[in-house]
Amino acid sequence: MHGEYAQSSALLEKIISGRDNPAHTEYRFSILYNVANARTEFAEICFQKLGALASNYQNRRIVGEYWHFVLRHRNSKATVPVDDSGFRDVLREAIIGECKRILEERGPNYRLGADLFSGLVQRVSWPAIEKELCKALIEVVESATVPFVNKADALACLAYLCQSGSRARKSLIARAAMRWTREDIQGVDLGLGGGPLAVVRFVGMQRADITSHFLLLLDALVENAADTVSEDAAYWVRVNGLRQANEYCAFVIRIALNLSIYYADKEEGLSGALIGVAEGVAQAASHGYPARIVHGFQSVLFSGKNKAAVEVWRNSAAGRSTLDVWAARLCEIARVADADAREAVAVILRKWSEAQVEFRADMVETIAALKLDTRMRVRQVFES
Repeated sequence: MHGEYAQSSALLEKIISGRDNPAHTEYRFSILYNVANARTEFAEICFQKLGALASNYQNRRIVGEYWHFVLRHRNSKATVPVDDSGFRDVLREAIIGECKRILEERGPNYRLGADLFSGLVQRVSWPAIEKELCKALIEVVESATVPFVNKADALACLAYLCQSGSRARKSLIARAAMRWTREDIQGVDLGLGGGPLAVVRFVGMQRADITSHFLLLLDALVENAADTVSEDAAYWVRVNGLRQANEYCAFVIRIALNLSIYYADKEEGLSGALIGVAEGVAQAASHGYPARIVHGFQSVLFSGKNKAAVEVWRNSAAGRSTLDVWAARLCEIARVADADAREAVAVILRKWSEAQVEFRADMVETIAALKLDTRMRVRQVFES
């Protein structure tokens, strides 16, 4: 660890002296921050050094302000956004400025991979409507002259801004997002992928590469503003859900099941159709992405801002049938070679047991097998 600390310090000194790539600055700061959290005996000196370095870092104001923000709130829960008006103002200014830069650029010399600080947007609360910020991000997404690669972070920022805050802000974002469910997002497709025999291949530059960020936004809206987006989102899922690449199965499953729960006591037929989409997606992705299937299902089964699926499904014949289908699927996934998938199944079956939902015989057998799994992390799910 002493060697790691020395190496971290050397990297940070390299940043301050201007010999490092500014794009990597936050990662370099993170090294020292992680050392401080990993070993308490180094914590105080590490945090003092972080504060000094952040104050001296002039190349990018947001970096220094971010680390002061981290130092002020290092004892707060990581999952709870912090109400810090000073950092919020700096972050807002940085994002709007970057959006303007992106919109002014014209090819062929694009600066690719625009950083709109979506990871930082999650760390701070946004109590106001933030109309100017949202409009700047929406304009980036809707501009046909912006490369798709530079739209990804804007979509992510909008998704995180939907997770809390005022109803007016969610409605503003929802109106734009629902347009994008009806009309494809336009942009510059750089088409630099290259073939399998290419000497150099470029990825992340095409229309398809913003799919995960669009699904992240749609997922956030369905969970946090279902009343506003349910009709358009449900139509999109029925038409496009099964067309999505298998790698996005967790998003599609979450969106479809959350919408199904929303419609359970409103339109039973539509609710069933959405469950069917989720099951079709799970079946298609069962061989390539079993862990993602389980994560997508687990995230709506026992928790969520809307009703937990188990509370809805356990009280109807159709719902219990759905639980039976998913229970059988979980038991199948528990036998795959992927340890991440087996661990995910172990977690969900333990919660299933704790929720006192009816157990099938094959679920009992599956739990017994997982308790004897060859991987310790799978066995430990039932020991903790």
